[in-house]
This record gives sequence, C-alpha cells and structure tokens, in this order.
Amino acid sequence: MLKTTKQSYNTFEKLKGSIPLENANLLSKLLLSWVVPLVRRGRDIELKDVWDFQDVNTCSVNTHLFQKAYNDTKSVVWSFLKVYGIQYALMGFFGLILRLMELVAPIVLNKIVQGSDDQSTMYYWIGLLFISMSAHGFVMAHCFMLEDTTNLRFQSGLKGLLFNKLLSHSLASQNAPELSNIVSADMDTIHWGLISTLDVWVLPVQILSITYLLYNQIGLAVFAGIGVIVLSLLAGGYVSFLQSVAYDNVSSARDSRMKSIKETFGAVLNVKLQAWEPQILAKLVNLRATELKYVWHLMRAGAIGILCMYASPLFVSMSSFAVYTLVLDGALTPAKIFTSLALFRMLQSPLSQVPENFTAIVEARTALRRVDEYLSQEDKPSSPPSANLPPNVAIAIKNANFSWDNSTAHLSNISLEIQKGDLVVLHGKVGSGKSSLCMAMLGEMYTMQGTMGVCGSVSYCSQEPWIQQMSLRDNILFGQQFDHEKYNRVIAACGLVVDFNLLQSGDQTIASSKGSNLSGGQKARIGLARAVYSNADIVILA
Repeated sequence: MLKTTKQSYNTFEKLKGSIPLENANLLSKLLLSWVVPLVRRGRDIELKDVWDFQDVNTCSVNTHLFQKAYNDTKSVVWSFLKVYGIQYALMGFFGLILRLMELVAPIVLNKIVQGSDDQSTMYYWIGLLFISMSAHGFVMAHCFMLEDTTNLRFQSGLKGLLFNKLLSHSLASQNAPELSNIVSADMDTIHWGLISTLDVWVLPVQILSITYLLYNQIGLAVFAGIGVIVLSLLAGGYVSFLQSVAYDNVSSARDSRMKSIKETFGAVLNVKLQAWEPQILAKLVNLRATELKYVWHLMRAGAIGILCMYASPLFVSMSSFAVYTLVLDGALTPAKIFTSLALFRMLQSPLSQVPENFTAIVEARTALRRVDEYLSQEDKPSSPPSANLPPNVAIAIKNANFSWDNSTAHLSNISLEIQKGDLVVLHGKVGSGKSSLCMAMLGEMYTMQGTMGVCGSVSYCSQEPWIQQMSLRDNILFGQQFDHEKYNRVIAACGLVVDFNLLQSGDQTIASSKGSNLSGGQKARIGLARAVYSNADIVILA
C-alpha cells in the first residue's frame, strides 16, 4: 500500500544549465549563432533541451521589479514604462529603421528602369538592394528577439503581480473579473496593444516618407491619394470604435458565462441530485447565445475593416493616376508607373495596420481596465492589535468586533481564550457566525475594535476540503518532506488506512479534479491528515 520512494515536487524537469548567451562573444551575439546547437537538433525540441533562464528573465525577478513599480505608480502602463521603458524605446527605434529600409526597394526599381541600358549602374543598384535587404533581416532578427524577451519579462512580472493579488485580496471581494480570463485572453491583448502603440508614431513616418517619394514621381496628384487615405482612416477609426464596443461586450459576456460554468462544476453533485440539468443547460445556452451575438458584432466590424484595408490602396492609386493624367496632363512613363505602383503597394501595409492598431489599442485599454479592476480589490485586513498572551494561551480575543466590509460589525463583542492543548467545539444554529469566527481567527475579517492574539502556526480545514489533482500522498504532504514513520501515524490517526487498502494504487491514487473520484468522507479525512502532518500549533476545523 505504501511506498517509500523519494518524491519530487518540481513542476518541470531540471533544465540543461546556463544559457550559452552568457559566455558568447560579440560576433556570436550579433549573428545569434549561440542558438545554433539547439536549432540543429534533428527532432522536436523538448523542455529538457532548453537552457535555464537568465536571472533577468525569471518570474521572481520580474515580479519583484513590477510589484515595486506598481506600488509606486498604481498603474500597469506606468509600471511597464518604469521597468521596461528602455527596451520599449529600442523596439520603437528598430521598428522605424525597418520601415525606412523597406523604401530602398522602390528607389532601386526606379533607378533600374530609368537606366536599363547602363549595366554598370544596374549592378551598383542591385548590390545596394542586396545590402539593404541583408541589413533588414539582421535588424529584424534582433528586433524580434528584443520584442519577445521584453514581452516575456512583462508578462512574467504582471502574472506574478496578479498571483500575489490572488493570495492577498479580501474574501469580501466578489465582483472582480475572472483571473482565468485575464491570463488566457487579456494578456495577449495587452501585448498587442503595446506593440500597436509603437506603430502609432512609426507608421505615420513611413506613410509620410512614401508620400514624399510619390510626390517626386507624380507631383501634386499624390494629394488626391492622400485625400482617399484620410477618408479611409476616418472609416477605419469608426470601425475601430465599433470593434472596441463589441470586444468589451464579448469580454463581459465571457466572464458571465465562465462564472456560471465554474459555479455549475462546483455544485455538479447537487445539480445531478436535484435533476437540474435542463435548467442549467438552458441558462448556459442563453449565456452562450448572448456571447455569440456580441462575437458576431465583433466579426462583422472586423470584416468591414478588412474591406476598407484592401480597397483603400486601389482607390488611392486610381485617384492619383487619374488626376495626374487628366487634370495635370502628365505623361506616365514606365519608371513612374512601376515605381508608383510599388510605392502604392507598400502603402497598403501601413494603411491596413492603422485601423488595426487603433483597434488593438482600444481593446488593450479594455483589458488594462479589467486588470486594474482586479488589482484594485481590497487586500486582506491588516493584523488587528495584538493581545499579550500568557505562555499557556494559544488564542485570545478581547471585546472584538469583526466585519467583512469594514463598515458593519458582523460579529460583536467577541471575547474568548483558548488554552494550549484544549479541544474547543463551537456550536450554534445555522447563520449564527461560526464560520465567520473561524475566518476572523485566520485574519480574513476586519477587526473594528478590540484585540486578538494567535500564538504559533495555524492549519485550516474548510467545510469543503481542497483536493489537488495529484496523488493522495502528495495532497497530504503538501510539499513537505516524506517521513515514513510520521506519515503512517498520521494516516492511521485520521482513519485513512482502510481507504487506501480499498484503492488499487493506495496512496498513489491520483485525485481527479476537485477530488470527484473520492467520497465526501475521504476528502474530509485527507484534508484533516494534511493539517495534522503540517505540525501546525493550532488546527481549525470548519
């Protein structure tokens, strides 16, 4: 039944060691050749093949930096700029360089078409094109690496901040967004919003540069195209507004649906016992239908945006050529036509990205609002004034009023003293405040008046035992070292020996989600065994 093999509690396998980047020379860093041994593997890369993170990329370091910045600014955006502002500025600079390098191609095209008879000049311009494209690839590789590492650090720091809030927020907070939705959806939305914010000033520079080159080719006719560009931007802005409203509605509807699903899974036994499946199903279907309605609004706005994106360059080129030939009586030479078409085609990318960027920024604002709403929850109550405890007293409360919301006293004039070694039973009718008093002793309620003192460590067994999806032994050990003799005494005292004998794998049986493969009594005994094995000075059973 029992095995004495040493257990490992690492979530992931041990990685290979320090990253070669730390010892790479300058040339290896510039050419990124330090990563070649990993790329040359003749199979799919596994976790054990990857090197350890540098300290600057670890979650603990970035959480510490981001937590400190957030405590000073109380803003996710300003915290990001304070911690990662230099990397963010370099990302914008590299993005601008990449956009300007793309202008070399139409310039070379113009020179080649104009001087097609002079091969020596043609070779010169082709060589310039080769150099510019090579430099473009070099800068792009480093830009992508900088973007990915900055995003990794930012998301690690923000997730660590959210996790710390999860551990510290008050149990009275009920209306905050679902953390699972924030981590699964809003993180990527915030990332793309930050990238799009850089493009807000990079793309206009690219558009103005292309416009200048077009002016050199077709003169004032380019302003006809600029007029179409302005109209397309106005249309794109309106579409972005529609998308932002739809995205906000989708997020709210998703939160409502996920909350109902979570409640349903948490009470699935009662649902089955009371035969409430049709009612619950109808409720979930209705919530899903509402969410899909808003998703349809979002997709419809996106389709209109895509139509504007692909249609605007065509109208820009048509209007410009028409004005140049019919109004300005200009002659369209092959060099002007091919160069202008190349420039107009290049104009399609920034034009299409402008409305997308505005949409991403607006959606990121919505996601940031949800993150700020989660982070702005009240923290757990601060420790109440401590009572001076005699050596033989474990818990003492004197004339204390406890509150969940720090405004109304839910427990009034509480005074008690529990000696070390005492077994105390708290009884009363339903709703009389028994569980609230346990929460008060755990420090989860506000102390409006009076004093309270708790001597030593505390373990808590809730009314609904918390069972992790791991082996029953690991649920009992809860990360502590395995002591064979102590473990046997604990499971015998908690009545688990018979339960383990009935299970095929004994204490190595894997508990399913929320312990659904265990009976209520088995879950309660496992929770009790966990509390006993912890060697806490005080055990509270709710």
